[in-house]
Amino acid sequence: MRKVYSLLVVLLLAMSIQAQNELRRKVVVVRPVLYDSSVDFLLGFSDLLMKEGYKEAARFLKDYAKGGFGTGFVYADSVTGKKYVITNRHVVALAQSVTIEFRDNERNVSSYKDCPVAIVDEDIDLAAIALPDNVTVGSLRFADETPTEGRDVFTAGYPGLGDNPSWQFGKGIVSNAHFYDEELSKVGGNTILIQHTAQIDAGSSGSPLLIQSATDKNEYLVAGINTWKAYARENANFAIPTSDIRVFCEKYLSSAHIAKDNIRQRAETFVGLAEQDYKEIVPFIAYDYIASVAPSQFDSWYKSFPSNVRKDIMQQFRNNPIEGVRMALAYAVREKMRTKKISIEPIDNNSDSNTAETAEVAMKYNGKPATSKWIKEQGQWRLTELSFFRPKSYLSQSIIDKDYIHGNTLSFSYTHNLLNIGKPMVSMFGVSYNYMFNAFVVAEINFKKGKTFLPESGERYKMDIAGLSIGGQLPLALGKWRLVPYLGAYYKMAIGDVFRDYIGLSWGADLVYPLGQVAGVFVGVRYNTIPYIPGRFNLNQELYLGFAL
Repeated sequence: MRKVYSLLVVLLLAMSIQAQNELRRKVVVVRPVLYDSSVDFLLGFSDLLMKEGYKEAARFLKDYAKGGFGTGFVYADSVTGKKYVITNRHVVALAQSVTIEFRDNERNVSSYKDCPVAIVDEDIDLAAIALPDNVTVGSLRFADETPTEGRDVFTAGYPGLGDNPSWQFGKGIVSNAHFYDEELSKVGGNTILIQHTAQIDAGSSGSPLLIQSATDKNEYLVAGINTWKAYARENANFAIPTSDIRVFCEKYLSSAHIAKDNIRQRAETFVGLAEQDYKEIVPFIAYDYIASVAPSQFDSWYKSFPSNVRKDIMQQFRNNPIEGVRMALAYAVREKMRTKKISIEPIDNNSDSNTAETAEVAMKYNGKPATSKWIKEQGQWRLTELSFFRPKSYLSQSIIDKDYIHGNTLSFSYTHNLLNIGKPMVSMFGVSYNYMFNAFVVAEINFKKGKTFLPESGERYKMDIAGLSIGGQLPLALGKWRLVPYLGAYYKMAIGDVFRDYIGLSWGADLVYPLGQVAGVFVGVRYNTIPYIPGRFNLNQELYLGFAL
């Protein structure tokens, strides 16, 4: 009897090993091959940062340009029979093509190069990579249910060990079957996630979350796709459930979505979304379009953008540099389109055919003929050129900074008389507080202390002056700097050895340099008319240094 039990254990172990080997043949390493334009930009920007002394950031971009890897699993479409690798969109976001690696072990690797990204979902973090027709490996099946809390789940993937992918099979439980987070929903398609404790690490993105089949314990079914890990928590990992993956596959793969996509409708959607927010059109910007933006251009663009846009771009840039550039390009395009009347004309060529990879769509830009050029990229029509938008001249087209505003400024000044230099009528030091209602209207309160010479009496007087003024300004963008001409009117009251009040005009300009996203320093000059000598034009000059918050 003992021999029978021993034989049974050996058979079960052999079946388990066979199941593990079968699983290894269906879970793959996904290596994105970046667009040449993306690599050139990253390396060029790395050199620019290195010259400016930002060595750590420069090394980060250079390493990023080398590419990375993630995980995916084989899926066979039930309608077409075509085989794909399903993974996360962020794994292949910058991929011109993908190399797929099947690994029986760390030494036995079969690679398939130049696999195209068939489709990406812009709402949910999912993507499909088309496998060559000669690939004969099996595929994983989807589970028909979402696992309940406490149920055993498994992970299988290739997280990194050093710089190389390494097979990892993990086991855990579902700790929250219906997890929702507002921040993740912004990039996760507003979906309910599965939280679990099975091991995932960097490189596990796109790997399957598995459960054992109820009828065959040696078969693993896909219950979700591992996408996020909470590093601030212990064993808090998150997967997109199978229900969303199934919808993605049926919508984009089984229905031959790519062949049916209508370029004219895509262009009309782009124009409509551009009227709302620049973030809405980021998915329409082709990675190929980035080739038109030089690293120095991006640096100048970024410095000229409003603080809220810079904040969004930098947040994206830290996670994915090229996506940050793509966002900047989307903002520049949208700014060019924002105040113009744009319409789509009939299509110029037969771009809806199954074989077309490029297209031109005729447009009207403020009543004048224009064109937009599109390419088929990652299964989507994406914009690669607009005839009325020239990246090299973008800054000159948007010199007036309509978003310029510092709610509060504090400045210190020295005022002297510009006329009668031998006997200055004014020699005063002061402090001023400014408040900007918007980019163009500003009010000021100022206090000054010093000496005044009155020609009528030939005497010098000590005097304290308090004043109010309101005026208009025109912020002009000069790269990162802002030149801000000013014209306003003031009322001042002088108290001291003499008392008098007076009104006058004030004009001048500020030169502002930002220190981060909400602060800056500036220098400026103001000229003020003063009615000291009746019947004569009098003028004094005010020089100041200030801080904007």
